[in-house]
Amino acid sequence: MAKRQRYQFSIISYNQNSMRNESINVGVLFYSEQEHSAKFKIIPDSSFKIRGLAINNYQKDLFQTTMKYLKFSLSNLNSDFSVQLLDSTIEHELPEQVRFSKPKPIVTTNEKMLFNQIVTEYVGDEYFKKTDEATILTPKEQMINLLEKNKLLGNKIRKNVKIRPAKSVEMKFNIDFVYGEQESLNLIDSSPIKESALDDWYLKMVMFSSRYNKDSSIILLNDSTNAMSTNKKVSQMISDLQIDSRIRSIDINKSSSIEALINNISSTGMDSQQLDGLINRNHLMIS
Repeated sequence: MAKRQRYQFSIISYNQNSMRNESINVGVLFYSEQEHSAKFKIIPDSSFKIRGLAINNYQKDLFQTTMKYLKFSLSNLNSDFSVQLLDSTIEHELPEQVRFSKPKPIVTTNEKMLFNQIVTEYVGDEYFKKTDEATILTPKEQMINLLEKNKLLGNKIRKNVKIRPAKSVEMKFNIDFVYGEQESLNLIDSSPIKESALDDWYLKMVMFSSRYNKDSSIILLNDSTNAMSTNKKVSQMISDLQIDSRIRSIDINKSSSIEALINNISSTGMDSQQLDGLINRNHLMIS
């Protein structure tokens, strides 16, 4: 029977803005007490996990440089390293954006399996794919692909439709997709993948929920794999918007929910001619 051995691990996080205290987990440091050896796993510097935090080229470059330096520093750990001495060793040599959690003790008979489980739970396997190895699409782009695959785009659903929230307001907001059922025009809009666009998007959806008097459903597309989706602010906004009974959120990664939506549009959605007539009757304009 394999002997259980003691280990310690620390979660490595990246804090883009100390004032906002917004961070993501970027890796794991794993230490063997018996062998006095450490190993680590860090997401690639091109990983899309940073997408929700790094909103400009400077922040992206800073993240990439920091990840490269972090990997270099961890690769040079020697046998004298101790997790207990983390604060007085490498952490002070790294940029302030890098944080290490308080080391946690753990025992196991299978070091490799445990290490992989910790990485999966705290960081996420999907974030270790490099940008050139994975196609990174926004929820809107993913939806376009699905609609084109099912031959619905342009037939039973329109994209990029400008809509007035009220007849008396000379403002038009772009809605990602619209489709018709009976006399109802249903709206589908994607939550932003950049924090800089989040407030404007929320105000747009508040405007529709408070002023748009049509008996229509409003579907919010969200991407749970995007870093910003873990932002508490996003979930709070979506939860608040769903106070309106017409509004519901769908995760683009949940195939059952997306499949149900596609099937519903296919079976009950108006054809393109009827849809255009409904759009015109509602004083709307296709861009």
